[in-house]
This record gives sequence, structure tokens and C-alpha cells, in this order.
Amino acid sequence: MTFIQSLLHQSPEIALFLALAGGYWIGKFQFGKFQLGKFQLGGVAGSLLVAVLISQIGVTIGNGIKAVLFALFIYAVGFESGPQFFRSLGRQSIREIIMAAVLAITGLVTVEWFTGRSIRDDAIKAEAEMLAGASVYGVGEQPALPMLVGRLFSVERAAGRIISELERKGPAATISIERVKRGGKLIGNDPGLVLEKGDILLVVGLLIGLVIRLGSVPLTLGGGGGALLSRLVFGWFRTRNMAIAG
Repeated sequence: MTFIQSLLHQSPEIALFLALAGGYWIGKFQFGKFQLGKFQLGGVAGSLLVAVLISQIGVTIGNGIKAVLFALFIYAVGFESGPQFFRSLGRQSIREIIMAAVLAITGLVTVEWFTGRSIRDDAIKAEAEMLAGASVYGVGEQPALPMLVGRLFSVERAAGRIISELERKGPAATISIERVKRGGKLIGNDPGLVLEKGDILLVVGLLIGLVIRLGSVPLTLGGGGGALLSRLVFGWFRTRNMAIAG
């Protein structure tokens, strides 16, 4: 067993091909006789079962290999499901789309209506009146956030710039760099101070000035999402070209 573990640790690709070979070998067997026919795992389910058993030895696969194999799996699923997916977007699916929209809107309106007013709100109001106008907060409630907040940032890409330049680039000039920590010591925050990589900045400003705008956040589908989307489209083109050629 120790020899097998060391071998698989040195060459984890062996575990991959063992899972495929053993899975497809097991997937060929048929088990029992049922009313609807014989039960057969198939190559995919068999490979999954064998891979689970091999993983108990403690074999680890590199993240790069995992990403590539996952992308191939999603690629294959999209290749098979693409034609059915685009074919289901015809007139026959309008009823299901309308039903899903109605259920979503109805649920949103119902939740809003039920949470608009409740006995708990009346109890909080009565308690506030008994305390002669003193602020009362329920369980899980707290005062609103202050207008001015402070956050710590580590200098990375801003290295080489001066403090005044960063303050001017803030949204509507709503931020101010109050403290700079370098090498474990606080140094001055002179507007002309050149920042270095690793400096810790205390940035104070309006709350909205320290929040990243949604439009500036990059959106990525990831490797799996990109592979699935591409294969849905390519699978649809494949069936369309076959229909035209036929």
C-alpha cells in the first residue's frame, strides 16, 4: 500500500487513467433484473465511483489539471445539451417563462406585504413611547452607519504616487489619507509624500466614497462557465448545419 501511495503521489496522472479505465470496465456490467430492465452504471458513473475510491488513498491532483478536466466536462455537457436548450426557447416555452416570472413577482410582493407591518413593529413603537422618546433598537438592529468611515489599505499598484494624487482621484474628492505606516512606524501624511509598496494607509471619507462602483468591478464567467456557454452555442450551430445539409 505504501508503494502505491508513493507511486500515485509522484505520478498523479496514473490515478486519472486508472479511474477512467476502471470506471468504464465497471460500467459495462449489468446488475439484476428489474421491471424496467437491467441496471447498468455506465462509463461516467463508473469513473466517478472508482475516482472516489482512489481518492481515499490520499492522492491529490493539481489545480491546473482539475480546471482543465472540469472545463472539458462542462464542454461536453454543453455540446450535448446545446441543441435541446436552444430548441426549448421556442413558442412552447413561453408558458413556462411566464409562470416563472409570475411566481417570482408574486413571491416578492407577498414578502414585501407581510414585512410591511407586523406585531413586532407595534411592540417596538409602544416600548419607545414608554421610554419617553429614547431610542430603542430591537434584536439584530443597530443605528445607521456614520457618514464618515475609515479603512486600512495596503499599497500595491499605487506605489510611486503621492498622497495628493490619490486624494484627487477619489470619487468626488470624498477621501482623505490621514495616516501612513511604513516599516512598522507612523510617518507624516504630507500631500507630497511618495508612497512605497507595502505602506499601510488609513483612508477616511464618506461611505459612498470608499465603496467600489458596480460598473468598475470586472465580471468573469470562469473557465467552467465559459466552456459551457461556448459549447451551448457550438452545439446549436452543429445541429443547425446538419439540418441545412440534410
